[in-house]
Amino acid sequence: ELYKLNDLEDELPLKIKSISPISTSLRNTSLLLPNQFSISNPDFFNDLIIQFESSNNWPDELIALEKTKTIFLLKISKLLNNNTDNGNYNSFITKEDELIPFNNEIKSLNVLTPDGFGFKLKILTERDEILYLRLIENSTNEKDKKLMTKVYLNFNKNYISSIKHHRIISLLVTHFPFYSSTVRLFKRWLESQLLLKHLPEEIIELISIKVFIDPASYSVPSSVESGFIKILQFLSEWNWKDEPLILDLSKDDSSNNENNNSNVTST
Repeated sequence: ELYKLNDLEDELPLKIKSISPISTSLRNTSLLLPNQFSISNPDFFNDLIIQFESSNNWPDELIALEKTKTIFLLKISKLLNNNTDNGNYNSFITKEDELIPFNNEIKSLNVLTPDGFGFKLKILTERDEILYLRLIENSTNEKDKKLMTKVYLNFNKNYISSIKHHRIISLLVTHFPFYSSTVRLFKRWLESQLLLKHLPEEIIELISIKVFIDPASYSVPSSVESGFIKILQFLSEWNWKDEPLILDLSKDDSSNNENNNSNVTST
């Protein structure tokens, strides 16, 4: 639905380069799939990150940059609300106070499409990372440097890494037919153990993919139940305090043919 934003870009100051989804429901790993008009669901609005073409006119100061991005979101909101050719869009701006520490100017645009699906738009520019890294460089002492590093890592997690993670998981969901249902079952099990809220979605998805891309002495799971049991077995043997989980997503799997491997590693 919102890829129709490209039809509106002639009325925006810059052309849209990409619209990147980052929500679990848009990569088929969420417990609940998107339902129309279920606004009471806290995860109803699916996150998207918009990137525009490069420009030297983006502000060189973080707060000013966020305010400029808000102006872009307001412009998009106006264009969507006025565009009734494909039905009525409803949109409103929300403030993201807890997204990144010390940055209270981040805004997102919540959009309800005519078909009843919800999306939350945020903007990422080429200036963002530069300005967050500059905060680290300009720190005058070690304490401030650690604090600004934490701020940068939060930015990276919510923007750059989220886009990369979504693209990789989306590819693997299509490559391994039982992965999507397996990770959902694993999440359901974590929820039953009151553990789901204590683990980031990305960590759960990476733990789940371990048994598919690195099955060790076993074969790649050929069913949802097999995948789930292998995840539990891995967790029972994993010394997570001393051994990091390192996944080689380009690793060739002997059980797959050469064409399948090239499809995974070339994306």
